Amino acid sequence: MENNLPTNLDLAAPTETTPKLPTRVQDRAIEKYIVESGQFLEEVRMSPTVLETLTGYGFGDEEISVGMSLQHEALNAYGAQRGDAPKDLHAAEKEIDAKVAQARDEYNDFRLIARAAFPTLTDRVTLRVAGDVPDDLQRFINKAHSAYTAAGEAPYAEKITKRGYSAERLASLNEYLDALTWLDAAHDAAAEAVEPPPKMDEPLDAGEAIGKGERDAAYHTLKAFMKEIKGVARAAFRKQHDVLERLKLVD
Repeated sequence: MENNLPTNLDLAAPTETTPKLPTRVQDRAIEKYIVESGQFLEEVRMSPTVLETLTGYGFGDEEISVGMSLQHEALNAYGAQRGDAPKDLHAAEKEIDAKVAQARDEYNDFRLIARAAFPTLTDRVTLRVAGDVPDDLQRFINKAHSAYTAAGEAPYAEKITKRGYSAERLASLNEYLDALTWLDAAHDAAAEAVEPPPKMDEPLDAGEAIGKGERDAAYHTLKAFMKEIKGVARAAFRKQHDVLERLKLVD
């Protein structure tokens, strides 16, 4: 029987011929895409051999910085639409500072355990526990996110579970980072706005609809950049399956 079902659907950007997903499902898919884009770019930036290869294809430090700026703009645009930040921005800043401190403490604990359990440089690089911890919040979140994800996969999962980091705990740590990402983005967006951003459950008026348009435009600009760099990376590392896996480019 001939299979006419579409393949490789992009949930974040349905076409005219695909069924339209509920708004919240689309939003969640786009949010996930933005977060994972930052993780991809951070992985490229922090991997000397990967960055060196991609530099030969026109994606060097400067281009990666452009991509990170696009990711940050998309992040803030979506944070504004979510409306997660409290109206009291000073209180929100204190709350975020406390949550950031907690996230850094959790990562530092994990980092010490992982470095003790896996002493070789290769393992430490793969687990994102080598080198310094970034001061920049988004770079720190991306690095910690990649670390917890890598720890939950072979060949590290079994041993790291024995050291107190089960799959459930790693998933919880990643969920906390995701929440922190959007709380910080919402706070930044709200701080730049004259009025607090609308809640997603409330109907959009004309002005708010424009804000949603800007939000979607930021996402599509980021997506165009990511589509090209990922396509180049797939070609550049087509014979290096381990690199494709690290960059999460394996279907």
